[in-house]
Amino acid sequence: MEAPPPYTVISVPETVPETVPEPVIRRLSVINEPPPPKYYALPPTFSIGRKHTSHLVKMAEIKGHLALLHAFTRLRSQIRKLRWLPSGSGNAIDHMPFDQDARWVWYVSLAVERFTVWCESLRSADSSRPAAEFLPPLDVLMVWHAYLLNPGLVSLANVAFNLSNHALASWYAEDCIRLPIMRNLSKLTQIFSASLGSDLQALMAAEPSEARRSFWTTKTGRAFDALEDALGHQTKVFPCPKCQKPVNTAYMAADGTGYLQHDFQVYCADPACRMQKANGSKMFIDRNLLRARKFVDDLFRDSKELQAYFPGTLRTPYYETDIDKGKYIKNLIHECVVLQHIGKRTAEVTNKEWALFVLQKTLYNFTELRTSVLAHASDSDKPMVERVFSAYGDHRPFSVDLVGAVIRQGTFVKKMEDLEWTNLNYFSRREDEVALQHAIARYHAFLDLVSANPRAFNIPTLDIDLAWHTHQLMGSKYNSDCKQCVGRYVDHDDKVGEGKLASSFDDTCTAWKERFGLPYIYCGCPVPGKTMGRRLSNLLNSSPTTSRVRAPSYLIPLDRSDLLSSTHPSDHNSVIFTGTLESRKQIYDDQERRREKLNKLRIQESKSGSKKSDSKKDVPRKASDTLFGTAFLLPIPYHSSVSCVANGGHVESDPNTAGIAACAPTPVAYVTP
Repeated sequence: MEAPPPYTVISVPETVPETVPEPVIRRLSVINEPPPPKYYALPPTFSIGRKHTSHLVKMAEIKGHLALLHAFTRLRSQIRKLRWLPSGSGNAIDHMPFDQDARWVWYVSLAVERFTVWCESLRSADSSRPAAEFLPPLDVLMVWHAYLLNPGLVSLANVAFNLSNHALASWYAEDCIRLPIMRNLSKLTQIFSASLGSDLQALMAAEPSEARRSFWTTKTGRAFDALEDALGHQTKVFPCPKCQKPVNTAYMAADGTGYLQHDFQVYCADPACRMQKANGSKMFIDRNLLRARKFVDDLFRDSKELQAYFPGTLRTPYYETDIDKGKYIKNLIHECVVLQHIGKRTAEVTNKEWALFVLQKTLYNFTELRTSVLAHASDSDKPMVERVFSAYGDHRPFSVDLVGAVIRQGTFVKKMEDLEWTNLNYFSRREDEVALQHAIARYHAFLDLVSANPRAFNIPTLDIDLAWHTHQLMGSKYNSDCKQCVGRYVDHDDKVGEGKLASSFDDTCTAWKERFGLPYIYCGCPVPGKTMGRRLSNLLNSSPTTSRVRAPSYLIPLDRSDLLSSTHPSDHNSVIFTGTLESRKQIYDDQERRREKLNKLRIQESKSGSKKSDSKKDVPRKASDTLFGTAFLLPIPYHSSVSCVANGGHVESDPNTAGIAACAPTPVAYVTP
């Protein structure tokens, strides 16, 4: 009898990250706050700005989304608990990381490779099939899910630009119209969206059907099971950036130079390919070089197709395709490159030859390309140019680092798991559905707040973020709903610096209270920001509310512990931007000072609480209610091609490092806060 495969699931104790001890969280009582209703009912319509709309997100759709998150949670747990075997023993996958967190990053990296193969295999006729047949394996579906939720903006430096009237919409929506590889996938998006409120729950609970398995294997030629596929596909083939001949390299190598590893590098095997450094030595291929090749290919691509325009330049909150803007940015960057590296172009030189010439002039270095373009761009154009270059953080065809996108979404999934909302049948009873109804109501109120404050950077809470994510999964419906109700596409930026998040959340709490006459959060956490002490004091009843706004009854929460805890800030997008040890130390010191200040305030609150004969009873808590750490104090790991997740989840900036998958051999590649 054959030996079992080396990825048998066994029980491995999970390590619990050390967090700041949380106090017993009480239901916050605010003077003059209306009492909680005895029952809860959603209104038939909501007001968003000057518009009235029916429910943009329905409970069945959120339940379908939670079923998907439950499946992702189980998948991550299974991969982390895989039985590890050393390379060369039995059917072991070569150099699969031993560390559980690093192994998950490695698995996600392989999932992105499989997602790419799937996208390439799709044809227009596939859109006639039902979701039950075309849905890919769970690992690929997880990548697709993260791509759909990916933001349109990628750096803290561009936050101000995001708030202007020329801000840009999501990468996924633009990639679907710009990239040939995405056009057939975009047709399947609406079918997948429709399944959220219908059969997705059943599909996630059942074993994949034979029709679904057959469709995948027929289209891709790959095994449906990701680990079985990993045993049969342990190498990557791609064209050499110079001679375009095939280069074959291992995904994982013992010396860390594999395609998915931190120090990826390989030489072109063709002896006629003389790619050399300035000193004449032979140059190896790495991600920096692959990114440079991707950029110059787009720079000199024929303008007859939308793919000729740079990513991030076609789609705006007001226009799905803004060709004039795309042409302007293309010409701007082209002129910058020509002025710096080429000079006058002769007619007989082909685009392919010019692309290779630019690579040689910039020493095959993506960082050199970026620096030279920015040096010649005006201050007003630099934010747009920065946005374009941010889309080349990964050498794959997409405008997004999909591995990083999946990892970031994992922190939000963990919060839903802590609330127990991803548990099967958690919302099977009508009285339990109240929490989702309240989330729907608050999401519509959040859109109303966005509509009223178009230049504000509003931060959602967990319940609002769940409804928002669900709405985003609806593709073109989300786009049309935003335009109809808010007047523009509402972007969801999940890669923002934690300092910006803290101050913006403080402002969001204030704006919410002024508009709706109710607190924004009920989870018991202090509101972050420079005025943290004053706002905590307000939350703890030391001063009365001054709002004269009549609170909408549907926004008043019931005394239900998970409902109250779900108003915790959604800080899965907290990112530390730092490039030096000194700046990193400053961030750590700031965090420690805020942590000490919070602890002092909690001690004061516990002392004052014993002296008050409080008007409201403590709400019974579940164990999951105290799992959330203080918002915006613990950084969430994030990676782009210019940074590496390490050092307990913090970000190290290095323009020459590889993708997040490069952290696979690193002891700590991903840390859940």
